[in-house]
Amino acid sequence: MACKLLEHVLSTHLRRHIDANNILGEANHGFRSRHSAETQLLVTTHDTLKHLDEGKQLDALSFDFSKAFDM
Repeated sequence: MACKLLEHVLSTHLRRHIDANNILGEANHGFRSRHSAETQLLVTTHDTLKHLDEGKQLDALSFDFSKAFDM
């Protein structure tokens, strides 16, 4: 129980520090409040469609990490 409480306190403190000092940019969605895989997907889809509508070149990379994590 004490370990979970300490984990929560440290996590909260680190997140506040990161947010207060703008350490992570808006493009970083992992492990942040009001950010998720869904919001990252929406931003990526919006940016992709915007570039295609404007006739701009779009380069994309895709990585499959499933083998690295034995999935």
